[in-house]
Amino acid sequence: MPLIIIDKINARVFVFDVHGALRGAAPALLGLAKGDDTVPGSVAASWPPCARAERTTPAGRFVADIGPRL
Repeated sequence: MPLIIIDKINARVFVFDVHGALRGAAPALLGLAKGDDTVPGSVAASWPPCARAERTTPAGRFVADIGPRL
C-alpha cells in the first residue's frame, strides 16, 4: 500500500508509493498544542473552535483513500 508519514516535529508530510519510493513532500498544518491525543468532544465542538490547549494532532495509524469526501 502507499504510505503517508507526517513528521509532526518539523510539520512535513512525506508520501511514498507501494515500492517505498518517496513520491513527494510538503509542509503540514498541525494542531497548536503538543500531544498525540484528541481531547474528548473537541472534534464535535461548534464555533468558536476548541481552546488552544485542545488543538492537537492525534498520532497513530489511519487508513485513507483517494477520492471525493462524502
